Amino acid sequence: MTEERKRIVLGFNMDFTAEEVTRIASEQAQAFGAELHVVSSVVGHQLDKDGQPAEPQARMRMNRLKAQLDDAGVDYTIHMLVREKNPGMDIVRFAERNKAYLLVVGFKQKSVIGEIVFGSNYRELIGKAPCPVVTVHVKA
Repeated sequence: MTEERKRIVLGFNMDFTAEEVTRIASEQAQAFGAELHVVSSVVGHQLDKDGQPAEPQARMRMNRLKAQLDDAGVDYTIHMLVREKNPGMDIVRFAERNKAYLLVVGFKQKSVIGEIVFGSNYRELIGKAPCPVVTVHVKA
């Protein structure tokens, strides 16, 4: 019986995910011989007819992500989830359905007021993830 390949999920936020977060996810994928699944819940973003980000900034960030992963030689797949739910829960559901071995996300500190007004996807994501979660601090 052949052992199934591990899956690592990189929660990619098109607004702020740093190259450092992607680097750590790709290093983990290489270390475990795992598939890397880049998952972005595109709430608040539009996709063009080809399923790519329509906004120029988001498209540029996605292209940088692809170039970084290609340069690292990582086996990856990008998943763009178009939902109207909490992005953290979208990523958790993806990790559950795909039996993720590890979840890697960037963490950007919010002010107390920012968290009260906008909530925290991190709290739900970390609390409900079906696997270990690696959080990478992203400087503002």
